[in-house]
Amino acid sequence: MACHIKYDAQSGFIRQIMDISPAEANLYVEPGWQVMAVAVPPILAADYVLAGAVTPRPVLPDFDKTAILADGIDTATLSGLPDPCTVTVNGQDHSVTGGVLVLDADHPGTYRVEIRHFPYRDFVQEITAT
Repeated sequence: MACHIKYDAQSGFIRQIMDISPAEANLYVEPGWQVMAVAVPPILAADYVLAGAVTPRPVLPDFDKTAILADGIDTATLSGLPDPCTVTVNGQDHSVTGGVLVLDADHPGTYRVEIRHFPYRDFVQEITAT
């Protein structure tokens, strides 16, 4: 038995980790998916396959600050985003182009920002407006 992974041939998304014999590996191949042996089991949420090798998924940067004034003028900026991408703020989706998100607030509160854009690792950060 050996550790094998099943992954999307185009995106590198790892779908499954299996402890199977090399002879069994062909049983798991299906259109669009590849199976390969790996020496060390990957972490599904943190790794993907790039150029035939298990690789850590890239991490999005953090906001420049996590506290702003609730005055509609002060902002928190998140740069280096995939272009385009969808950003979810307190459950509402927003399309972001240009790779930069600028968040301001007119009302005090906590704003939960989430980004799920493969191959990047899932991003969650809260901005507090006072």
